Amino acid sequence: MKKLSLLGLAALTLLAAPVASLAQSGWTSPCSSSATIDETALGLYAVNPFPNNACLTYRAASTGTIAARYDVTNTAVPSTPVPPWTIFEFGYVDTGLGSATAILYEINPCVPNPVSICRIVSVDNQFCGQCTFPNNTFNFLTNLYFVEVTLNRPAGAPAPQACTLRIF
Repeated sequence: MKKLSLLGLAALTLLAAPVASLAQSGWTSPCSSSATIDETALGLYAVNPFPNNACLTYRAASTGTIAARYDVTNTAVPSTPVPPWTIFEFGYVDTGLGSATAILYEINPCVPNPVSICRIVSVDNQFCGQCTFPNNTFNFLTNLYFVEVTLNRPAGAPAPQACTLRIF
């Protein structure tokens, strides 16, 4: 009987472990997919050809500002409306004169005033930036979340690229 109890406890532990690990999963998006592109940038943007097709960038010789928004969804277990995420990460290419910025926003479903949670501004010749926030920042029962990515390219500058977004 004692062995049966131990076996039951072991089985329960093994079943509970995957559920706990799912609650820790984060949100990700390649910047080339799932974006809502601002209508003023529809003639400016491009997606790189394979194998570098994770990035949102400019069409040849295009200049100006590209704004893209990404809906952040709850990837944690449905019974976890407050995921313990604390890090926002933005992967980009910025070789100089242009820039790339990603801002994580919270918005109340009934009050359309986005509130900035975290902002990452590209640094020349670097490829990734992070910012942190408290582990109780997200509450999918009361708020919505999105990321706005902005690329700026002046005339004669190499094209900056927005490549990856992660919240974990």
